[in-house]
This record gives sequence, C-alpha cells and structure tokens, in this order.
Amino acid sequence: MRWAILIGSLGLLVGSVPSFGAALSPEERAFFDKHMSSIVEIEPTRVSNPAVDRVFSAPIYDIKITIHQGQGTETSHVTVARVGSDLIEMSNPGSNAELPNVKKLISPKFKLKTDADGQALQSAMDAIDPIQFHGDEKEKAVRHQGNAWTLIRGTFFKKHKGYVFITNAAGDVRVVRYSLDLP
Repeated sequence: MRWAILIGSLGLLVGSVPSFGAALSPEERAFFDKHMSSIVEIEPTRVSNPAVDRVFSAPIYDIKITIHQGQGTETSHVTVARVGSDLIEMSNPGSNAELPNVKKLISPKFKLKTDADGQALQSAMDAIDPIQFHGDEKEKAVRHQGNAWTLIRGTFFKKHKGYVFITNAAGDVRVVRYSLDLP
C-alpha cells in the first residue's frame, strides 16, 4: 500500500506526462535521473535489533521516502529486505492478506515453539512494523493455540489486528498472514 502511495505521488509530480504514457527519450530520462532527487529523497536505514537478527535471515531496512511538493513535504516509510541483488517489500499490507515475502525471510534457525520465541517474534515485528497509533500499544499481545501464533498489534473498528504465524510440529513457520479482524 505504501508503494501505491509513492507511485501515485510520483504520478502527480510528473503530471505533464499524459496518462496514456508516452515513453521518455534517453535525454529526458537522464534529465529526470539527475534532478529527481530534488523532489524525492530516499534514505535507507538498516534495522539493527537482536530480535530481527534472530528471526530473519536477511538484513532488513527501513526506507524513508520524502516527497517535496508545493509548500509541503510528505514522508512515508517502506520496509524491505535485501536478498542477494533483490529488494523484497515487507511492509504491513493494511488489509487482510497472506505475506509470503515475510515467511520466506524467516530464518530456518528460528523456531516458534515457546512463549519466549513468541516474544522474540513480537520484538522483531516491533522493529520492522512499529505500532503507529497511541492506543494500539495497550492491545499488543502474543497468543498461541496449537500451531497458530497471533501477534496482536492493536485494534481496527473494535476488532484486533495483527499477524498470524502458522507453524509445523517442529516450530518452523509455514504461513504468515496479516488480519484486521482477529478473534
């Protein structure tokens, strides 16, 4: 969702380009590559946290995107992981969704079997997806039943929201979902 906001904002900035998408000439592309940084700033910062290092197998980065337009500035954040020569987007989707990218990045050494493991996972998620709203912090909890581990991250229309991690008998995470309507 955050990428959609960025792409939409960039579309507004380059409003002179017709919506039917005329391709830029090499000279135009070079001009925008040279000058875009005066409108859009991108600042990656590595997330440094022992829980993140324990839970995930790749370095995680917070990318701060600042867009200067008119008299104001808009800032957003995107969480990504570096896997080889690829960046994998990990940000909270903001709606009910399965998160295969998050699942792929969980370290094979990390086992989700004990309450301490659940707390480590919650700490890792705090570092990569901080709770945004003041009242949500008091709702934060880790629950598990059978092989389903639920990380409550706040409320959405009086229902809990957060992550569900499904494990196998060995504690390996098999499925990661985000939900706005947790029980």
